[in-house]
Amino acid sequence: MLNASGIAFSGAGNMAGAIIEAVLKTGVTADKIFIYDVNPERIAYFREKGIGICSSNIELVNKADIVFLAVKPQVIYSVLSEISGLTDGKCIVSIAAGISSESVRNALSDETYIIRALPNTPMLDLCGATVIAEPSGVPDFYINTVREIFEAAGIVSFLPENLINSVIPVSSSSPAFFFRMISAMVREGERLGISYEDSLKLSAYTMLGSAKLLLNSGRTPEELIRQVSSPGGTTVAALTAFDDFGFEGFIREAFKRCVNRADELGGGK
Repeated sequence: MLNASGIAFSGAGNMAGAIIEAVLKTGVTADKIFIYDVNPERIAYFREKGIGICSSNIELVNKADIVFLAVKPQVIYSVLSEISGLTDGKCIVSIAAGISSESVRNALSDETYIIRALPNTPMLDLCGATVIAEPSGVPDFYINTVREIFEAAGIVSFLPENLINSVIPVSSSSPAFFFRMISAMVREGERLGISYEDSLKLSAYTMLGSAKLLLNSGRTPEELIRQVSSPGGTTVAALTAFDDFGFEGFIREAFKRCVNRADELGGGK
């Protein structure tokens, strides 16, 4: 069980909800968790779960020593301006894409401990992949607490701060890439006469199984491609379309646009 006096969330959307479920899994009771959000439906949802509801970000910060900023990058600075002067000695955990630890610290104080984290939506199914920027000057207690929370809902990797924007398309935005691919596969399955339900189930389970095989086999993606690709067979025929339409170049461009947008959101900071 974590020993934090209180854990708070500014913003109570889906990502915050996933992290709150992870906090509960560590043994923290609902009365030690607090939220502030402007959406009455989210407030009602968490009130039913016994989570403490705050009337402002100021009240929220005064309730806890670990505060998750789970708001959109476009509004994070307005939240920071509200709580400025109230965060000395506290740990602020920002999950806003593109916003650097330095930017958060500059908006608060040098006596505030900042942790920048990049979780993803599979946390909702306790299968998340979270990247944490290697923190500087943050007490081990806070680092270990935040890591334990995210590990309750998946895996955690630490990377240098200067790589955080670059990893967004790898693990944070990429669930949408996979969902887009599954959506296209399902539509093609339907076009060929397979039901939506069967196409979705078969495609999704195949993606799930492929991911498990990759992680557990010790083989590289290239080795596994060769394993499933019989010379002159159907898989090789399909993969020629990947070559003809420049699949790797498409992925490179998607990554580039994703990282560029993260840099824009951070204002180059």
